[in-house]
Amino acid sequence: MPVQERVWILSAALLTAADIILPYMVFEKSGAWTFWTVLTAIVLAGGIFYTMSWKDPVTEAKGRKHR
Repeated sequence: MPVQERVWILSAALLTAADIILPYMVFEKSGAWTFWTVLTAIVLAGGIFYTMSWKDPVTEAKGRKHR
């Protein structure tokens, strides 16, 4: 497994653990909603960053010359 995949898997595991543990232990009486909102923004930004390099097959097909 490439190092980059390990980093993404570890990041996902840590974010999942933080999503479950922190709101109920650390932010129990204040700030759980804010924490979840910020964590959601982080996860969405990470997903956008991760998928930016993916190529769209429709765009690639339009760019090819048809014979």
